[in-house]
Amino acid sequence: TNLRKLECVFEYTDRWNHSVREKCFLAIIGDGESAPNIKLSKEHKDYQWVDFDQVTQETYRYLSNYQCYLSATKKLQELSLSDS
Repeated sequence: TNLRKLECVFEYTDRWNHSVREKCFLAIIGDGESAPNIKLSKEHKDYQWVDFDQVTQETYRYLSNYQCYLSATKKLQELSLSDS
């Protein structure tokens, strides 16, 4: 796994009135030939797999998550250009 730090950090107060600092990372997984086996925790029960071109802000419950997605997409494009 190749883990890349993104320039996204969000701070908010959760429903239990705790101060939370959320950092975003991009994990590049798999060999590009076959789909990796991904196991999500019970916390992530409401998910769906979609193609890049189908993702919109409405796909995400929270704006900060969508902003992290945009940052990850930009990083992937940068990495792709640097590999060319």
